[in-house]
Amino acid sequence: MSFLRSRGLRTTLVSLALTTSGSAGACFVGLQQWTKPTYFEAFDFKPHPVLHHPSLEPLRLAQRPQFGDCCVREVAFQDIEPGLLQDGLSGGTALLEQFAGGVFGGYAFRIQRNLMKKFRKSDANSTDLWEEEQISHSDFKIGTIIADDFIVRDKSPTSIMLQGGTSPRYSPDEPHEMDTIVTLRVNLNRERQLAEFRLECIVAANGITTDDRPALGTVEIFLHQCYSKLLLTAGSDSCIS
Repeated sequence: MSFLRSRGLRTTLVSLALTTSGSAGACFVGLQQWTKPTYFEAFDFKPHPVLHHPSLEPLRLAQRPQFGDCCVREVAFQDIEPGLLQDGLSGGTALLEQFAGGVFGGYAFRIQRNLMKKFRKSDANSTDLWEEEQISHSDFKIGTIIADDFIVRDKSPTSIMLQGGTSPRYSPDEPHEMDTIVTLRVNLNRERQLAEFRLECIVAANGITTDDRPALGTVEIFLHQCYSKLLLTAGSDSCIS
């Protein structure tokens, strides 16, 4: 999940988040154990409708080298906060919003958000969501901007789609070196009595690439997926009673 236009800086940031989120000196083995309930499911992102979403058309996502994955966590209905579960079963969005608030307002995104606050916050973006309290209680309506980093591009009763990779204010009508599209989904499976939390991510690299080089390298994919598992865990944890 990148906000910087440099791949090297992106890798450094994700590494920092992994080693400092949760508890000081947390080791990789501990991180793996902590996020053990999450897994990556098969995800064919090439035909994904997000690549042709009207609000993302200027990014020309379908024409660029891409990487995509989907991280999943299943939580039993009995473990979900009752009020959130009932609202979700009734067609409300409170559970989805709580999930998104936990992803971006919780412990996993804290390092990235604090770095953005230190280096990017200004009068021009002071109306963005910068504080955990703001993010945790947001309804994530279309146009909401989180820490000059992610902007909500679409919202439905079961999903929130965000665009990241650089400031939403930086050349919004053209592709960037790296554009990241994150979709948060919550599906309530009544038959299995499970809440299915998903974090889908599609990354598109700079459009000038002419070979078959993937959007992310092997090390970047590894770090990205560790970070995705941590973000998904934080988001779903916030929905558990």
